[in-house]
Amino acid sequence: MFLTKRSIFMRVSTVFLGCFSLLILSGCMNLPKNSEKYKLFYLKTLPFSEKERASLHPVKWQLILEDPSCDGRLNTDRIVVQTSSAEITHVSGARWVDRLPNLIQQLLLNLFENSGQIKGVGTSLDGLDADYVLLIDIRDFELMVRESKEVRIRIFGKIMRLKDREIVGAKTFESMVPIPQDSFKEVIDAFLTATNRVGKEIVIWTLETPQFPDFPSMEATDESE
Repeated sequence: MFLTKRSIFMRVSTVFLGCFSLLILSGCMNLPKNSEKYKLFYLKTLPFSEKERASLHPVKWQLILEDPSCDGRLNTDRIVVQTSSAEITHVSGARWVDRLPNLIQQLLLNLFENSGQIKGVGTSLDGLDADYVLLIDIRDFELMVRESKEVRIRIFGKIMRLKDREIVGAKTFESMVPIPQDSFKEVIDAFLTATNRVGKEIVIWTLETPQFPDFPSMEATDESE
């Protein structure tokens, strides 16, 4: 049978499109080789206990919570494992749902709002007419694996008064929670306990410090003299 150029082109096109469709249906076009499968975890905000609520001070001012800072090892969605003083790895098969600084910021925002003791709190993008800024630096946030296993969290906080850009308080918050068994649940539960413990301490301290500053202002010092 005599084939024209047009008929040859149509047959080749049909074969090509059929093969391309099979590739799409089989998923071969989208799946990279050695694709990693992992579970996702988030930092759930736990409620204040009655004892913790008794330590909260109501305030009439507003607060901006800046994006937390941290070094490169923590600026990730990987769950960090510290195996020695200078060596880290990551928990296999598990990740946070977002980068760690974003998770810490959201948890702190939730805790401030859940406290019910502050007029307003938000990020620098919320357009608040704020009186103070809370600056957070995440120093440690890892699973420690040595003789025993434990979660270690260490966060440094500073409160700056916006009207004169003066630091009125600075403090380091730390929590360590042992892990009795090797399982995702035990590890994540330890992170939740330690993070909420530190977060609540930060909220209580932040609400109290502007009234009783860690660092008296120069104006107050001059007046006292």
